[in-house]
Amino acid sequence: MIEMYWSLLIKNTLVNSVFDEHLYQELTPELLKCIRYFKKLE
Repeated sequence: MIEMYWSLLIKNTLVNSVFDEHLYQELTPELLKCIRYFKKLE
């Protein structure tokens, strides 16, 4: 599932065109939560 949204995740972890590892670690579980929530709504 992460592979599907990989580009979006990376795009949102760039700060001033620099990859932010901490932000990546924070966003990954949030992305998974959103995916799970969306699937429940279907």
